[in-house]
Amino acid sequence: MVSVANISDEAGKAMADVMGKSLRWAILKPVESDIVLVSTGPRDSDIASVAAALSDEPCYVIYDFEATRSDGSGLCKTCFVTYAPDSCTSMQAKFALQNYKGSVKARVNSAKEI
Repeated sequence: MVSVANISDEAGKAMADVMGKSLRWAILKPVESDIVLVSTGPRDSDIASVAAALSDEPCYVIYDFEATRSDGSGLCKTCFVTYAPDSCTSMQAKFALQNYKGSVKARVNSAKEI
């Protein structure tokens, strides 16, 4: 059964800031029926800083990916990542992550889901 999650104001603002290009990434996690903000990264941070901020708990990562193509043109895509590491043994946490994914994804205009 898929449920609707309550996205905290702080988490909603962080998602909007990533899509609005003022933050590079945001990490969110489900806590009971709420989606809360765990951490964010400034615009000049890279993917290594996201990896350093991840823990053993399942979470959602919204990342604004930027790259330069071989022809010199720019590429900018917002990615939505559902992260559930093998080291997490709590099936309840993994089920909550999948259960509330639709609520979070509906608020993110992402080009890629991982």
